[in-house]
Amino acid sequence: MSTPPQDPQQEEAPLLLPDVIVRCRRCSYEGPAEPYAPGKTWLEGVFWIAFLVPGLVYSLWRLFGRKYLCPACKAADGEVSVPVGRRLAVVLRALMLVLFLVAVVLLALIWNYPRPGP
Repeated sequence: MSTPPQDPQQEEAPLLLPDVIVRCRRCSYEGPAEPYAPGKTWLEGVFWIAFLVPGLVYSLWRLFGRKYLCPACKAADGEVSVPVGRRLAVVLRALMLVLFLVAVVLLALIWNYPRPGP
């Protein structure tokens, strides 16, 4: 079996979050929202690989700058209903990022701590 050829001009369907409901003020759409995070994922990876602290700052900026768009008109000014569990997940992810950085710094300090001589 062969797959039918895809039209290169056809856009992929946006990722929709069924538990996040948006009520758009522009086009009157009401339904699942489309997530949007500022910045670029590849740049976040470069910051984490090259520089630990800027990677953390960039990740936190992307995490807390997340918005939910109307999938019909791509407006971000609609009324959004986000479940408490999803909000809690964002805060816990930020806390885990900070704890990871603290653990790496502590391990680096312990590793480089001068040991007493014989």
